[in-house]
Amino acid sequence: MTDSELHTDIHSIAPIPDADRSSTGLQQMWIWAGANIAPVNTWQARDVCIRHRERRAQMTEMTE
Repeated sequence: MTDSELHTDIHSIAPIPDADRSSTGLQQMWIWAGANIAPVNTWQARDVCIRHRERRAQMTEMTE
């Protein structure tokens, strides 16, 4: 690994000065969107809803 491939965060949690920023807000938005609006998340949420509905139906049958 060369020095150009390895970057360290010298700012920690402090705001990053404009001169040190290497990407735009639009470029960062796509990274965020890819992580948060992924198809896998949609399918997982769907599965959770279906399982919850099935368990609720089973519980209702048991109490009747």
